[in-house]
Amino acid sequence: MFNGNSGAVGYRSNRMTTTKADPKPGRWILPLVIIGMVIFTYVFVGNIRNNTQPADISVSLGSGSTDTTEPDTGTSTPSTSQPSGVVVDTESVAYLADIAELDANLTILYTSMLQTNADFDARTVAYAEARDTIRDTINPAFVAWAAQVKATVAPESNTTLTALGAELAGRADAIVKASSDILAGLQSSDTGEARAAAQADLKTQVEGFNAAVAAANS
Repeated sequence: MFNGNSGAVGYRSNRMTTTKADPKPGRWILPLVIIGMVIFTYVFVGNIRNNTQPADISVSLGSGSTDTTEPDTGTSTPSTSQPSGVVVDTESVAYLADIAELDANLTILYTSMLQTNADFDARTVAYAEARDTIRDTINPAFVAWAAQVKATVAPESNTTLTALGAELAGRADAIVKASSDILAGLQSSDTGEARAAAQADLKTQVEGFNAAVAAANS
């Protein structure tokens, strides 16, 4: 007995006797992307943090001055002027760079999931191939990515970024769950409703992650 969405059973049976050239050979680049993610995490991020010297970087958020003018009394008075903008420490700068890279990796994984589902819906790949790609490659990559998100910790001194980190960790968990639900939907005996709902959930969580990272880096 075959598992899967309606209309796929006869298609899978026909594919047992028909061999086609891979219409999208580019999909095999995904394992290389995963390897690249691991290399980035353990080499590039480590180098950034090890080579960053404690210092403050002034990031301007607009013009204006808090300088106050006192009447001239003939005595020098220390200025109370403050720099325009806010001061961001280098640990915060490194954290923002890290989550931007994680966001880029998420886009790659999400695109791969979308493409695999689209190929299955268009019947350009067999059920077994779509199932194995999601189960053995894409979903484990999402799990590894989520672990990287949680391992990327914002500096405790920056309460705004620590709150952001908590939000991103929560969305990473939701993304992993949605990707798992897509596989379960693919393997279910319904007519595709469960998989469609999981895809919609994944889209919502990915867009939320993207928006949070974009806002933090704006």
